[in-house]
Amino acid sequence: MRFKHYLFLLLISLFVSGCGLFNPYHKNPKGYYSVYNNSCGPNALQDALNISRYKISKEIQDYESISKKILSVFHKDAVCITWPSEIKKICNKYGYKLITIEELRQLDPEKDIAIVLVHQKFTLHYHWLCFPAEDVKTFGNETIIDKIYLLKAKKI
Repeated sequence: MRFKHYLFLLLISLFVSGCGLFNPYHKNPKGYYSVYNNSCGPNALQDALNISRYKISKEIQDYESISKKILSVFHKDAVCITWPSEIKKICNKYGYKLITIEELRQLDPEKDIAIVLVHQKFTLHYHWLCFPAEDVKTFGNETIIDKIYLLKAKKI
């Protein structure tokens, strides 16, 4: 390919990339995104596990998700994503196995703790919450429940 072709491809790639390329979130001096501390994944895990969201945020960021890095080029908020696999890793690390539940009515709010992934109908706005600390209904009228993970302590 000639130089013109490379230049054209570079310009196209810059044109189709979003705010993440030109206005990314910056990492703190220790190499972590501070903005992730207040995202829903660490907050839900903090409520469920009674562990600091700052500690959880750091541990999840230590996994270095390649997919988040790629997505953050297109939109900077992608650094705030918490994947289900990351939820599972953190729960496993702290002695919990996750059991997939089909419906919230299967849970007892007096004794069960669950991590729930929801989104608003017709959107890509996903949110993790902790049952029973947060009510799914507060997320919106047309909330769709995508995943329910009941936390069960592993037997030692």
